[in-house]
Amino acid sequence: MRRTVWAFTVLMFAMMAGHAAAAPPVAMVTDMAGEPTADGKAVQLLAELPEGSVVTLSAGDTLTLVYFSSGEEFSLKGKVKGELKHDAVYVSGKRLSGENVLAASAATNLSTTGLSQAAIIMRAPEAPDNPLKLVYPTRSMILESQPLFVWSLAESGYQYRLEIISEDGRSLYVNETSDTQIKLPGSIRIPRGELLTWEIEARRGVQTLYASADFSVIAAETAAQVEQQRPKQGAGFSRQLLFARYLESLGLRSEAQQYWNKLSALRPHDPLLKSKLEK
Repeated sequence: MRRTVWAFTVLMFAMMAGHAAAAPPVAMVTDMAGEPTADGKAVQLLAELPEGSVVTLSAGDTLTLVYFSSGEEFSLKGKVKGELKHDAVYVSGKRLSGENVLAASAATNLSTTGLSQAAIIMRAPEAPDNPLKLVYPTRSMILESQPLFVWSLAESGYQYRLEIISEDGRSLYVNETSDTQIKLPGSIRIPRGELLTWEIEARRGVQTLYASADFSVIAAETAAQVEQQRPKQGAGFSRQLLFARYLESLGLRSEAQQYWNKLSALRPHDPLLKSKLEK
């Protein structure tokens, strides 16, 4: 009987430990300086912290957190200890004042546990040994319905043919140029929310090169919501990082990459931002 009780107790503790380990995150680190910790471990940008986490800062440290449930931002500075509860950060039992920096409907998808993946499956990039490189848009949702299509080829003297093809194989637009970019004219309306393909045929004499990439134009309603959440000119580091993560959650990879590149330039030695740099 004693052995049975002991075994049951061990099992209960194991289940409790597993439950604690699987606790969903409530907030994400969007800015920091110095060496703040969470439950005694160093934190980094984009770290996701569960309810009950205790963050500790020393003199000179700063830490900014944004809650997934509300889009509310909390900032800590200097020698302080705070506890993450379900709704906010508390210091000495008192709720810190926060600021709503992102709509709750947008913030709820920012965690990696709930990060929405683009519903449209896009093909892998072209073979790396293909000298004809498609630059934009490639394997990404995009905001604009009249994008600038950009490609590159080291050698000159080529004539290029661009074709945009619908998901069901219809040709939506064709144009030729000797340049390495074409702006889709306003008279052409490509469908939103569908998988589209653009192809480039490069010709010079008897030599012909091909490259293609998938993309999709995001729904108009979602595009309007993105503009509502876009940081204002001169917005701080935390707001820009938060917006970059928001763009990623919508599948707007190319748009997000522009922000990651800017953020990495501001913090060139941050390992996480280095990993976000466009290869």
